[in-house]
Amino acid sequence: MARKTIKTERVDLRDLKANKEFAPKPDPVFQHLLIEAVKGRVPVHFANVAFNRLRRFDTTHRPELTVSGRGYVAQIIAAWRARQPWPMWVYPEDDKFVASDDYFIFAACEQDRRDSVPCLVLGTPNGQGVSILKGPLTVEEIKEALGFT
Repeated sequence: MARKTIKTERVDLRDLKANKEFAPKPDPVFQHLLIEAVKGRVPVHFANVAFNRLRRFDTTHRPELTVSGRGYVAQIIAAWRARQPWPMWVYPEDDKFVASDDYFIFAACEQDRRDSVPCLVLGTPNGQGVSILKGPLTVEEIKEALGFT
């Protein structure tokens, strides 16, 4: 069987742009903690966290208000109702946990009026409204949670 020739085109990576409606402000603390967790230097725990202890890093970023964003939120809520956890990555700061990357999950919590949320906590979770389900995770489990399998 003959091989099919595929025409390819080179693209300058500088010309690629992220979809701005889905791009929040960068959070250097989250980025640092995530890198350190993958290196095994920051513990990660799987925990249920009371929703009133969570806050958005970028309070103006609302991708769930877009047409496609509504669909993502509906998928997350459907997964929860099917008893499939869809955890949110967070880190502790003062008496709150900061959600800096999972804005769709945060919106799903608001819309579904969740009391608590399954979270992957970068650091050690403690205080009222937190129950640790597993942890600290191994580096392999952290990478798997990030999709590095």
